[in-house]
Amino acid sequence: MILPDIWGQGGIFSYSAAYGKCKNSETFSARLLGDKPGLIFNTKNKCSLSVYADGLEDVSFSTVMTDFIDATFKIDSGEYKVSFIFADCDTVVVTSDYAIELRCDFEKNVNIKKGKKATVYTSESETFAMSSKKKDGILTYAFSYGKNAGDKCTQILEKNPADMVQDKENFYKSLPEIRIPNERIEKLYYRCASVLLSQITSPEGIIKSRYITPTKGTDAPLESFWSAFCTLGLRHIAPEIAKETLESILASQSGDGMISAKICAKSKSSDINPPILAWCFWELYLINGDKTMLSDAYAPLKKYLHYIMETRDINKNHLYEWQIDDSKEYCGQESIMVNSPRFDDGIILDSVDFTSYVANEAYFMNLIAEEIDKHGESLYWNVVFERIKGAINELLFDEDDKIYYDRAVVSGMFKKSKTAASFLPLFAGVCENRNAMSLLRLLNNEDKFNLKHGVPTVCADSEDYSDDMFRGPVHMYINYLLSKGLEKYEMHDKANEIKFKSLDAVMKEFENTGVLYEYYSPDGEKLSGNLKKKDSSSQGFFFDSQNVNIRDFAPTAAVIVDILLSKSKKLSAK
Repeated sequence: MILPDIWGQGGIFSYSAAYGKCKNSETFSARLLGDKPGLIFNTKNKCSLSVYADGLEDVSFSTVMTDFIDATFKIDSGEYKVSFIFADCDTVVVTSDYAIELRCDFEKNVNIKKGKKATVYTSESETFAMSSKKKDGILTYAFSYGKNAGDKCTQILEKNPADMVQDKENFYKSLPEIRIPNERIEKLYYRCASVLLSQITSPEGIIKSRYITPTKGTDAPLESFWSAFCTLGLRHIAPEIAKETLESILASQSGDGMISAKICAKSKSSDINPPILAWCFWELYLINGDKTMLSDAYAPLKKYLHYIMETRDINKNHLYEWQIDDSKEYCGQESIMVNSPRFDDGIILDSVDFTSYVANEAYFMNLIAEEIDKHGESLYWNVVFERIKGAINELLFDEDDKIYYDRAVVSGMFKKSKTAASFLPLFAGVCENRNAMSLLRLLNNEDKFNLKHGVPTVCADSEDYSDDMFRGPVHMYINYLLSKGLEKYEMHDKANEIKFKSLDAVMKEFENTGVLYEYYSPDGEKLSGNLKKKDSSSQGFFFDSQNVNIRDFAPTAAVIVDILLSKSKKLSAK
């Protein structure tokens, strides 16, 4: 087992509900600092924790996971070990065989009370505490957060830090081995597994089971698209938590069948996201063989798709429309492709991506129904799929440009914006063969959609193409969806090419920066950390997922884990 050893500014450092209680409301997570060995926490009063040592000449790392880090401090008197450990949901432990100093700094003023066992810091509604002890030549610090932080940090010091690390290492040793014997890839694999693990959160409020969130920050909602998507990787390393995630999403369903885009402990959003739950349940079933899970999921999945079919097809043509909120600067929120030029006009569209997602769900509902012996229902879903297939080819394929476009509901005109959404009919398996070949030609065109790191979100020769989120950059989830679609049409060479481009992009940035990104430069000419997000510079990293290219984005990790653990003979033979 070769673990990653790259310290990356903005990398996630967090406890996981895979080990124990980790409620969103009670948990603090951290990001790695860039200018010194230390952490900054996502608390209201931003707090950083840094290690200082007199005579420090250099720092190197042997292990950098999302919940434990081993470093070597080179000091004029020799080399010394320093370790960071997320001991539980609200306590970080730092150990060293040298007389290091652990300093905590706060953005705002705090009240400091030094006691016999711990120093307590209070700020408005927050409490922090630090305690330390030395035993057998090892100096150990504990830093805790919460109402009982003072007691917590002194109690943690009674535990053996080596045991804390061993528990985490044992989890990683239990993971499936990757099929590609390569040290660089193995380090990336364990980093991705660690990122997925770091985002697992305990049940709370209306969320009844453990779940994975795409990124921990100021909040960590259960998301009907991103959390479900993450299970495609999580199913390989923690299938029970993948199941709990999907079932938690279903359990949030409203009486009318709606499943909100974001589910928090006490509230749900009023919008939806692309439906992928039936697909994700089926992919998990291929791992766990749990037919009861499929049977239990079937009725709410059916209710959800009927909700979409009844409320999101206003012109009843078997094509589906995202809800457009033109009061917002970027109104493509429901589609995930927030600032795509497809939505610049703020008009309602028969959307090629939404329609493709619904068709894909109908396809997998067909499979699920057949598997649980609902043969009549299986036939029904096949009819739904075929109707959508007919409509999308008749109404959304432009015979002149040989590509699928959105179509304005009111005017009936194509929205001629060439984006990655145009290829999602491949993912759904609804393309006529001649149309699929037209899409393949576009995907092979190096001036348009065949770039170094995969498929750009906007055609590279378009005037809308830029380095801003969904206006050009490559998103690994899109690469993944399109590789799956190409496989349906037996276009395996192109599918594998996109997978390897995904691996290459993520690997290079990881080795350069130590983190996984939300999206990547299509041609590799810019560092992903410098790409824009909705017209904003994306060079920050402090938990602001709305304005920065997210570091250690769990869906990116899920893509890499699934690629590396998939059983595609074509991939392993390359």
